[in-house]
Amino acid sequence: MKHHLLISVAIFAGILAPGTSASTIFVTSRDGGSADLYQFDLTGNLLQTIPGNGLSNGQGVVVGPNGKVFVANEGGSVLTYNPTTGAFLSAFATGLGSAGPLAFGGDGNLYVGSGNVIKKLDGSSGALISSIGAGTGLNSTSGLTFDGSGNLYASDGVTGIINKYNSAGTFLSTIGNSRRIVGSLTDARTVAARCTRPRQRSFMQRESPRQRGGPPSLNS
Repeated sequence: MKHHLLISVAIFAGILAPGTSASTIFVTSRDGGSADLYQFDLTGNLLQTIPGNGLSNGQGVVVGPNGKVFVANEGGSVLTYNPTTGAFLSAFATGLGSAGPLAFGGDGNLYVGSGNVIKKLDGSSGALISSIGAGTGLNSTSGLTFDGSGNLYASDGVTGIINKYNSAGTFLSTIGNSRRIVGSLTDARTVAARCTRPRQRSFMQRESPRQRGGPPSLNS
């Protein structure tokens, strides 16, 4: 029987040797299992299934400025992994209540979607700096991204809106609306911004049907 599967993707480009580089894709799958991190090459071939080390129902995934893979755990933590070997490194942050989409800002800090707020964590220590978005209409943050000016965009998987915040976390505006009419966003699952800054890493989330069991396919 088919079911819908939420997956998140991060692309890592690592330098293996002078003049030689390799890129791989990391995928989390919210399938109820414990081995929820997969590594693919750019042609879609599965390279390895990475033991979660406490990961359950993987949510957002992003490659940080330090090259580590950061994965949000539904249990309210963010875990880190070696991008080359897939080895578990550490629990970067815990006690978040819930952890969904992830994005690193230009300030080097990690932003974590957590229900109706966005939590800003110190990019080095994982310590909570502040919460963004309270009282701005967010219900369930499903995607995060930054534009070239440092503005933060957060999509809401419940209302279908996208909220825009400045680099200080101040609410600026709403894109779309929650009315179910032609031209409105009805189920905003993720958001991405095109900007001119080079070498920006990004992530995406999408829903994709697949048969239960086995890793998600990138070729379907």
